[in-house]
Amino acid sequence: MRHRDSFRFYSALRVISQDLLYQVTCPAIERQRSVLTTAVRDPAKNPLATARLLLKEIFEVPRSVSALDIHLMPGSYVEEYSDDDPTICAVYENRLAISTFGVFGPNLDDIG
Repeated sequence: MRHRDSFRFYSALRVISQDLLYQVTCPAIERQRSVLTTAVRDPAKNPLATARLLLKEIFEVPRSVSALDIHLMPGSYVEEYSDDDPTICAVYENRLAISTFGVFGPNLDDIG
């Protein structure tokens, strides 16, 4: 299929649309980084915080995830600017909400 113009056109549109999603979501999230980080570090200040994920200190992100930007997401799923940095999570969630037009539900959990 890679030699077909229709597939190459589709692929180009898909890459461009993914890039545009990050151009739209990243600046807004980065402006709120300190507020988001405070909410993660102190769940009492975040009324929406109901659970926390704790990973073992020895956890290493597999190279298959850390070596490339999955879905062209800057930093892939693992970039942190500081300890407890939720920036990449917020970028992913906002990008998903935009790209799926809300079909995953208001909490993006319908796919589960």
